[in-house]
Amino acid sequence: MSITKAERRLPLVSVIVPNYNHAPFLERRLRTISQQTHQNIEIILLDDASTDDSQAIISQFARTHKNVVSIDINKSNSGLPINQWNKGVSQAKGEYIWIAESDDEAEPEFISSLITLSNRFPSAGIVYCDSEIIDEDSQKVAYYDYSSKQYIDGGLWKRDFFENGRNFLAKFMLFRNLIPNVSAVLFRASTLKSCLQQSSFKYCADWELYARILSSSDVAYCSKPMNKFRKHIQTTRWHDAKSYALELKEKVTLLKSLK
Repeated sequence: MSITKAERRLPLVSVIVPNYNHAPFLERRLRTISQQTHQNIEIILLDDASTDDSQAIISQFARTHKNVVSIDINKSNSGLPINQWNKGVSQAKGEYIWIAESDDEAEPEFISSLITLSNRFPSAGIVYCDSEIIDEDSQKVAYYDYSSKQYIDGGLWKRDFFENGRNFLAKFMLFRNLIPNVSAVLFRASTLKSCLQQSSFKYCADWELYARILSSSDVAYCSKPMNKFRKHIQTTRWHDAKSYALELKEKVTLLKSLK
């Protein structure tokens, strides 16, 4: 799909797609990116040495979509998702950045709606939306449970909101990561680039990043579930005893630092 002159006047959004062995979901994910109503995008495709058919899917998509500006395929696995985020962000030229995880999906209006929200609140370094939880067949299985005790807030997540970043961090993010899926987030690029750092965390690097951003900028939220977070056996947080213990250790380290 070619970009019209009118669309070029809209903000450029860098869409970073970090992938590792998500071939069963990758084609559908890329389709939901190419079908965004906001078409002034650049797509940066990253593969962390997948052993399935991912690289063939990425190559085929790049041949047929002019928005793809970069394909970066690792010869060996980098070990941590944050390494791929750093690589993609370093290449991004957009005013906004969307880290679109390769096993998730999105509604066509995801980018345009969150840009509209960002324009209303220019001090927000993070704008994000609610998410549906989908299964391996893209069927909706749940919404996030905002009635749980971590979200007791007078119904804050039932509506759109804007919140001072440090207040949001102190009231909510000191106990649990309440921005539960990076695919639901549109970052202001200047803010993300100034806050993104290398991290040794495998499971909590996103939480650590959000805390850093919220310390210096604000947050806005759209209650419409335009992101679709896929839960499946390859999901990073699908735990065995060893990975659960590692995540718990990371949480303790991070919470001590935040408090």
